[in-house]
Amino acid sequence: MPSQLASWGCRAVSGRRRTAAHVPGKRSLVPCLFAAAVMAMVFLLPVRGHAQSASVDTPEAVGTQHASVEASLSRAALRGLTLKALSAGKKIAIYYAGTGSLYDTGLLVAISTIGTYAIYVGNEYWWDTYTPAVAPSPDGKFDATESAWRTTFKYLTLKPTAMAFNWAILYAYTGSVATMVVVGSANSLTGPISFYLNNMGWDWYDWYARTSGSAAQASVPGG
Repeated sequence: MPSQLASWGCRAVSGRRRTAAHVPGKRSLVPCLFAAAVMAMVFLLPVRGHAQSASVDTPEAVGTQHASVEASLSRAALRGLTLKALSAGKKIAIYYAGTGSLYDTGLLVAISTIGTYAIYVGNEYWWDTYTPAVAPSPDGKFDATESAWRTTFKYLTLKPTAMAFNWAILYAYTGSVATMVVVGSANSLTGPISFYLNNMGWDWYDWYARTSGSAAQASVPGG
């Protein structure tokens, strides 16, 4: 669905497919940007509504809030921002190698960032809601193995949709299967590096913030 939406949005306004040798004009990516923005709304609005309904504390939630990490849309959004910052450099290099144009590279990076950011935030919040991470004990150590496995499962559910979106954008923009495969593969194969660095880094930070906060509270007399 995301790939069809992006492809349809790009073709409907441009009116024809472009060959790889053709350099698109400045208006050619406007429908792609629109499609990416629409897809972001499709992914994030339901998540936002669920976050608002899930924010009401229930007796069951209060009794188990120390057993698992509570889902947070804002935390998922922050994780998405740092991931996009980490992956921006490699996307610029890959798209520039594929298009040879800084202008086209900038627009492709913008479209990819908007669409995949929405997919990432939705995926993160889904995992944190339905399969929440276990909260560490105050004196517990950071479990890198557990973080790596959880990150792997998140990546496996994220990758198919994000990859379909990026490849659809490349094909709709260039009209070339070869360009889509070469540039899309380069982008997809380098994606796990930034994803693992970002998610495991955030897992460590969440552990550190929780354990250090618990230790500080315990050190206060009467706390």
